[in-house]
Amino acid sequence: QRLLEGWGGRRMLMVNVNAGELCLERRWAPESFARLIELFAACPNVQVVLTGSPGEREYVESVRGLVAEGLRGKVANVAGGVGFGEYLALLSRAAALVTNDSGPLHLAVSLGVPTVSLWGPVLPDTFRPLSGEHRVIWEPLYCSPCLHWVEEPPCGGDNRCMKRIPWQRVAKELAQIMPVDV
Repeated sequence: QRLLEGWGGRRMLMVNVNAGELCLERRWAPESFARLIELFAACPNVQVVLTGSPGEREYVESVRGLVAEGLRGKVANVAGGVGFGEYLALLSRAAALVTNDSGPLHLAVSLGVPTVSLWGPVLPDTFRPLSGEHRVIWEPLYCSPCLHWVEEPPCGGDNRCMKRIPWQRVAKELAQIMPVDV
């Protein structure tokens, strides 16, 4: 409740820039997240909340640092700063969640929160949510999906499948499930 004070009734966009240790190649480019965050943070009726575990706080803050200085005040980093119950309470109040293929996607769907998920090294048809308001964005390459098929990604960590996803496409999909005042 304290975290929500001062937001003036703005709609909350949650963003998960993490992907877990299993395969960091599932992360979308930090610069792409920053452009998307800037677009929605510039809307007067939106507050952006970045999430993650205590171990992800520094990475999350590095992505927040890429957001234009004038907009960072509307981007809160709660990674590692809230317990699991508080996280679920925040997530349940979100107007939408943008996330890499990861656990928060499935938590949001179970809470009825509209989602946009980004896929590359994993086949979305196998692991995407099957219900709820959900948008899948996937730019397959010849080597995708690789995560559950090979021990080491063929890209050597240069996740071109994720880098090919344009932030403008994600913004368009997000605007379909979370219309905002510009």
